[in-house]
Amino acid sequence: MSSAPKPWQSGLAIAREMRRAIAAVVAGAVMLSLLVVAVHRGIAWTDDVENQFHRRAAALADRLHLTLHGVLMPIGLEDADASQLRDPELFAEEAERTYVEALELTQELAALHRRYAELGGYERSMQRLARATGRLQGLHRSRADDRLGFALDLSTSPTYLEMVALQIRRQHEASLEKLLEARQKLMVALEIAGVLVLAAIVLVTRGYVRRSFAAVNAILANDARRSLQLSDSRGALEAALRERDVLRQGAEAVSASTLAPGPWAHLPEDAPMKTLFLEDLTPGRHFGSREITVDEERIRSFAAEFDPQPFHLDADAARGTMFGGLAASGWHTAALTMRLLVESELRPDGGLIGAGFDELRWLRPVRPADRLHLDVEVLEARASRSKPDQGIVKIRTTTLNQDDQPVQVSVGNILVRRREPA
Repeated sequence: MSSAPKPWQSGLAIAREMRRAIAAVVAGAVMLSLLVVAVHRGIAWTDDVENQFHRRAAALADRLHLTLHGVLMPIGLEDADASQLRDPELFAEEAERTYVEALELTQELAALHRRYAELGGYERSMQRLARATGRLQGLHRSRADDRLGFALDLSTSPTYLEMVALQIRRQHEASLEKLLEARQKLMVALEIAGVLVLAAIVLVTRGYVRRSFAAVNAILANDARRSLQLSDSRGALEAALRERDVLRQGAEAVSASTLAPGPWAHLPEDAPMKTLFLEDLTPGRHFGSREITVDEERIRSFAAEFDPQPFHLDADAARGTMFGGLAASGWHTAALTMRLLVESELRPDGGLIGAGFDELRWLRPVRPADRLHLDVEVLEARASRSKPDQGIVKIRTTTLNQDDQPVQVSVGNILVRRREPA
């Protein structure tokens, strides 16, 4: 007859199986973390070499176009008659500075294309740029003794160089759109692959955990069986059964505590806010909102989908524009305002139902990391003549940043139910 297993032997076997289960959970968590990092890097907007080239070239071409376009009547000239100039010398100096700046921009644009010549596809554009630059230089040389005449020639009609710059900008913007479309397809593929890998990790980890707990139960059952075989008395048999039950309940408790959802699965609901009717919305009453932080990556992704302009997409390109840095699209600000308005203290019965805007203005740029909140003021409230159960409320919604500076102001009308129909 074999001897009964020692308690420490069963404890070591159980500990060994529990370590295997914990190792399986840890391995699954590590693999899931690596998957999240890989997918995040795959779908992030990376400024690779080709992106940098197209963005920089589009920005330079845009600056060149705006530089030449900006010399059109900058000093107040109403037509091509020099006699109407208020300050001919200043006008000529402005045109000369524009000429010098245009030459510098064309040289920088040409150097950029030479640096990335291996990308190809822009040889004819560079040839047109060289011809247009030569024409502008020829016009400047032919008017060497008549700078005012050169200024008039430059300001009264678009130059060939201006049209070439506009064409180059559009060509690079089209290339950027193609890159964006390819990146979006890659994002979809990565998301599908991520879901499949995640499902595989969950299934494998679940299998290891189940096998470990099955092994623990088998050890407990074997110990109980051996105790029954070696016990001659009823008391010993009952003691062995009680010990088996205690060990099994302990294993089940460990299993339940390991796999049960944490407290985050039972988040408390927000306290309900007061429902408002037309009679509650008196002119002059104000309502506030919570804060929302503007995310830089969300600025880019929103602009890429709805307002793809360089100053909303790339910080380097934005520095050369009137914004002086990356700024959110005005429509992005409007969307954030709507989100804050829905969650604000203004809770009309039946929801926020718009009847149109009277005014929408953007007062200053919204930057990454700005914290926005609302001040909503009731301007007017009146009952509807045709529908006695509702009315129209005019509100002014001011979106402010963390310094309480207004970034957007809108005046709109909403439909609100009356508490008691007239």
